[in-house]
Amino acid sequence: MKEPIEMNDTKNFQYYISKYFTTYLHAERNMSTHTIASYADTFKLFLKYFENVLQKRTDKITLDDITRENIINFLDWLENERHVNISSRNVRLSAVHSFVRYIQPEDPEHVFEYKKILNIKNKKYKTADIPYLSVKQIKAIINAADTTTQQGFRDKVLLTVLYDTAARADELIHLTLNDVRLDKPATITLTGKGNKERTIYLNKACVNAINNYLAVRPKNGIKQGDSDALFLSERLERISNRTVQHIVKQELLKAGLD
Repeated sequence: MKEPIEMNDTKNFQYYISKYFTTYLHAERNMSTHTIASYADTFKLFLKYFENVLQKRTDKITLDDITRENIINFLDWLENERHVNISSRNVRLSAVHSFVRYIQPEDPEHVFEYKKILNIKNKKYKTADIPYLSVKQIKAIINAADTTTQQGFRDKVLLTVLYDTAARADELIHLTLNDVRLDKPATITLTGKGNKERTIYLNKACVNAINNYLAVRPKNGIKQGDSDALFLSERLERISNRTVQHIVKQELLKAGLD
């Protein structure tokens, strides 16, 4: 439950934005750090727009300034002056909508203006066709890993899990030993955005691959705090997003694919 705002703070934009990031997003909505960082970037740009375009200092912004007109002009500024694509523009609008939904019950004086802001629609754009790999190409990528080395063996298993589960890179790197069940029915539990979990059934080939990997996975010298990580780096710590990207790119090249 949000703590009540003192009456002398009703026009204090700085107070609201501080509570939104320090209390609401993290403690009440349990947003991921990635989402919170994205929302923070939005409001950094929002403040920059006020200072550079509207010539209004950050400490002078009030809730009277949170208007439909200012929000639309801010989004147009992002697109036309900072040359962000329409997809990014829509992400920024989502952050603004989230803040307005948070503040609306606490500031009934501006509720009609907030309603108009929430009615601002995402800008439509033509999406590009998503390229995809054939089963034959995917098998070529997985088999390109050099299994004569411990790192290459790990890479092959990682790619096998990636293919069998359709996991996102962030879900993959946060997998723990406890997330994997290899007894029938074999499953793996992925934790995505907002700490939402989904359980995926594993095929026999993936189960065998994980079993073989666990038999040679290092058990000693692992960095403190990463001892339960399923996939470990050469430095015996949890792998990163960058490592996953590097593995995929490296094996694509080995398989002769772009």
